[in-house]
Amino acid sequence: MLAYRNQEGWTALIALFRKDQAMSEPPATARRLKEYVDTHSLEIHGAIIFDLFVANNDRAFSPKRRNLALDADGRLFLYDHGNACFYRPRPTAGIEAGAPRLTAVGKDIAALFDMDHKQNTYREFLTDWDAVRTWCDKIKTLPDYFIDSVVDRIPQELDRPNESERRALVDFLKARRATLFDQIEKSRNLFPDLPNRKGRRR
Repeated sequence: MLAYRNQEGWTALIALFRKDQAMSEPPATARRLKEYVDTHSLEIHGAIIFDLFVANNDRAFSPKRRNLALDADGRLFLYDHGNACFYRPRPTAGIEAGAPRLTAVGKDIAALFDMDHKQNTYREFLTDWDAVRTWCDKIKTLPDYFIDSVVDRIPQELDRPNESERRALVDFLKARRATLFDQIEKSRNLFPDLPNRKGRRR
């Protein structure tokens, strides 16, 4: 577990671990999750911005709720980031896993979204530019050493990512801190409930 607290008191937590056989999913009913999603807009915006930062495309908030839960204290818990960062080869979608995927997402955020067939409704939950800016600004504060440490925590005994891919991931995340908000703004058409900057919906 890695933790970083900036001067504003915001804490970022990233955990990398092998799942223990004794672990079970955090307790949360569909009703509790729906109530949370309906009443915690800022936190939901934060979850989406985090996914966009790490290039994860497998999350849903409604009507299906995929890869999220509430922990025992009622806090939002995001899990299963298998579709983040390097992703996996998907020839039918024109996706080459590894560093090429990072390059594609870095150039165009639309390269993230190839999972619409799973009805992953979450882009629609970006509705507030102030909340988008708040979370993008928080991500900007992540220092270099924190990103370096996160990538270093990927077990070295794994064949992939190799050293060049690890460097590519570090470069991707460091560059993405400063460009994520602009990418979202440039591709607003991908987020149907996010108003234009003058306050009018498209």
